[in-house]
Amino acid sequence: MPTSTTGRLHSRPENPSDAAFVRALFNDARSGEFAAAGLAGDALASLLDLQFRAQTVGYATAHPAATGTVVELDGRPAGRAIVARSEQVILIVNIAVLSAYRGRGAASELLRALTREADASGHEIRLQVRTGNTVARALYERFGFATVDERDGDALMSRPSTTTRATREAGANG
Repeated sequence: MPTSTTGRLHSRPENPSDAAFVRALFNDARSGEFAAAGLAGDALASLLDLQFRAQTVGYATAHPAATGTVVELDGRPAGRAIVARSEQVILIVNIAVLSAYRGRGAASELLRALTREADASGHEIRLQVRTGNTVARALYERFGFATVDERDGDALMSRPSTTTRATREAGANG
């Protein structure tokens, strides 16, 4: 995803110096789930570490060519997207925003850049989200995503390109 800037928001490619932020983002997103199960202290830290490593390896295995994009708000990392691209589909593998920055446009910045890319290339965008995550689902729907399947507590959502390949090719040839 190309670098993008919108007001105080700026997105850029993820780099190795983002490792601490990526870990903090994971902990922020997941610690509430595990704390609700009664875990705290060392047990919670150990489980988060195990889950983080499993997610990292899982994403790298399933999507070896995926790239990360970090969105910053006022120069501070606020969110991240992991995206895998194929000849026909842009797959949002993961998108997350620190709880302190939610509702301030960070996820929208990431989605705006991806929808521009998809429309320019004629790619469909797909993602998966928990069916109970109504806030995220509403955001995706505002960007033109629709639920195409639900199973095991997850919704598969898709957004077709507003520009089809045939339309682009016809324009290039005409």
